[in-house]
Amino acid sequence: MKYLLTILFCSLYLLLTAQNDTIVEYWHVKDKKQPTAKAVLLRINVSNLDRRKMPEVPVQVVQTGSGKVWQGVTGRFGEVLFLVPKDQEYRIDAGDETGIETIRVSNDPTPGK
Repeated sequence: MKYLLTILFCSLYLLLTAQNDTIVEYWHVKDKKQPTAKAVLLRINVSNLDRRKMPEVPVQVVQTGSGKVWQGVTGRFGEVLFLVPKDQEYRIDAGDETGIETIRVSNDPTPGK
């Protein structure tokens, strides 16, 4: 029982002292999330060099200006979705690879025009 209480205390301590700039909020296709007026739905597909989808890969989306981090894990088909604020730049990390790509999310409702 002593060890169980120690584990519970440590878990609670980690939750209470977690960085304010880390957001653990992600979805998969089955969740049917939609973009909002202030956020875009960022879809990230992770595959290996043979182009095979990679499930259960930790993915981070880092807002370069503020340092805020969205964390998630790819689903069965190597895909993870994040709702992130518009008109910002983001760095994408997957697994132990940092800075795989940096993208700018536009505020324009009609990309490409």
